Amino acid sequence: EEDVKSRYWNNLGDAYLGKGDDAKAEQCFNTALSLLLVAKKPPLHELARPYHNLAIIYRNLHQIDKSLEYELRSIPYRKSDSKDFLSIARSYLGAGECYFELSRYPEALLYLDSALFLQAQALPSRLFSETADAFAIKAKVMAAQHRFEEAIVMLDSALYSCGYHKKGNWNVITAPRQFLSAFHQKAALYFSLYDQTRQETSLLS
Repeated sequence: EEDVKSRYWNNLGDAYLGKGDDAKAEQCFNTALSLLLVAKKPPLHELARPYHNLAIIYRNLHQIDKSLEYELRSIPYRKSDSKDFLSIARSYLGAGECYFELSRYPEALLYLDSALFLQAQALPSRLFSETADAFAIKAKVMAAQHRFEEAIVMLDSALYSCGYHKKGNWNVITAPRQFLSAFHQKAALYFSLYDQTRQETSLLS
């Protein structure tokens, strides 16, 4: 019974989160988590959802350490259903984003690559909005280390995952928000790459 009530509060929290009301969403997710924690035998995979959702809230509030803590807590519960690759990848992706925000780039790449691997197991086509998110965050990690050319390759992969093919053979955009964000990010990277090249040229002259 508690897991049914928990799903109700999680769904309500999702609705508030979608409307941008982080405070009410946080209350709902905490209620969902509390219900599961007092249950005698809660489904382990159900526990992952409120932990992950609270991690999203804390990222929105720029409480990155707390977000990472909750994201990492969600992973063992995700793994209780070892075949749910996309759900496990979702928590890896969130953890990777947290590590990036904390400038812990090796850990960020480890978790993002794990997310991408699991997503590819579930969806070999890679046409998936969360795959685009993973490539885009990985591009930010590369750019933060001034690896601009590698970052551009990651963004090309992000655009591909949105349904965009640069040769124009097919362009059915399935993830418009990620598509626009990746294009903007790619334009900024080209400017950074140009600026880096200009500075190197001026040092040699």
